Amino acid sequence: RWCMVFMAIQNIKVFIKHLKKEYSDADKDNMFRFRFKDPVDGFIQLDLVKTFQDGWTIDPKRQPLRIKKKDSDLFGSDELPISPTCKVTIFSEGSEKHLSYTVPLKGIHSDDVREVCIQRYLQTSNTSG
Repeated sequence: RWCMVFMAIQNIKVFIKHLKKEYSDADKDNMFRFRFKDPVDGFIQLDLVKTFQDGWTIDPKRQPLRIKKKDSDLFGSDELPISPTCKVTIFSEGSEKHLSYTVPLKGIHSDDVREVCIQRYLQTSNTSG
């Protein structure tokens, strides 16, 4: 069982500091820049619902998986001390060893990154008895 955390934070210095403090042991990939479509009331959203694929389950912890621009801008200030995140639980119940699942993004400019890919490998433990 794994937890994927999707974050959108405006201030890169605050973002790096937060990653080091809260997620120092986590795999960090798929980092990218984007621009909100709406510069005032914008958002970024993972277009994802609970999904079953090849023995894997991808389970969002809330709907919609949306981070508002104003929360992204405010993180690190006194007004918003908790990071704007979307959490997704991923687990395997089957024998398929690899999950590769593409998630479209909404609310951002069309010439920016348009999707993220969830990749997970089933970890097997070798126990000798």
